[in-house]
Amino acid sequence: MKISERLLPWQVLLSLSEGKGFSLAADKFGRDEAFYCRLTHGLETEIGIRLTEPHSRPVRLTQDAIELLPEIECYLEAAKKLKEKISASGSHKLSIKLGIPVNVPRTSFVEIIQSYSHQDPNLKVEILSDVDHEDVISGKVDIAYLPYRPPAEGLFIWDVNKVGNVPLATPEYVRRRGNPQSPEDLRTHDIILRAGRNYPATTHLQKDGELRSLEYKQIVFSGDVLSGKEWLMAGMGVAIDLSLAFCWRDIEQGRLLPVLNGWSRAPWDLTVAIKKQNLSNQRLVALARALVEHETKASIKRAEFYALGLQKLKARQ
Repeated sequence: MKISERLLPWQVLLSLSEGKGFSLAADKFGRDEAFYCRLTHGLETEIGIRLTEPHSRPVRLTQDAIELLPEIECYLEAAKKLKEKISASGSHKLSIKLGIPVNVPRTSFVEIIQSYSHQDPNLKVEILSDVDHEDVISGKVDIAYLPYRPPAEGLFIWDVNKVGNVPLATPEYVRRRGNPQSPEDLRTHDIILRAGRNYPATTHLQKDGELRSLEYKQIVFSGDVLSGKEWLMAGMGVAIDLSLAFCWRDIEQGRLLPVLNGWSRAPWDLTVAIKKQNLSNQRLVALARALVEHETKASIKRAEFYALGLQKLKARQ
């Protein structure tokens, strides 16, 4: 496809008319400024019209480009209306990529997707794991369920809930190394931490409104949730921030023990994010809203279930 046949180059040109150079395009569309500079230069070469003033900082449009703006606006508006009409049509087949964390129960999403398929039978949902807000911006996924509030502009974000956890260790580790009761006790313990490209790092522990720095002897593992669970089950350390949903069966069956006597990391912010520019896609937004509504209720029920379960475990100890 020719550059001039794509919408993005004309969208970039329209954003340049606001006088902020390529930085506005980078914020809106999610790539770096150099990419949009190359794209605009390619458009200039293809259509044979100088569109930007050489050496201007920030980049400014030429008079020839300014005279094209009314037609560019009409072209983009017509394309938007056409896309909205197609997307709004229930007879149009639409595939949506949904990213959800590895540690969130899949049964919750199977339930909502199956229920929603009756409302929109021509909508196909593909589930991907281990994604973040940058994958939404890049287009890898259309909707992302995230364990944090993303900082990126260009996204529309729904709040779902806050969710907490408890630090965990195996009975074998506790027998061998002791049962830490406070953040200070961790100075003699090895710990296991979650880490990722945008995953919020755990640096403090909290209890009853009090906040203390996370201390430890050494970090024996820092990485993805699946590997972190393997290190935990092997008795290699205290897992600080694995989710209850991911570890609950092992807790119930006594293979994992809550430690630190009520100290834990701060609750995660659960959010759902899409690109702002996709807000015109009515079917995508409808699915995102349905997911938010369903997961808000489901996460509350899970939290109540785990809280009651932990109380029962503590009473038996």
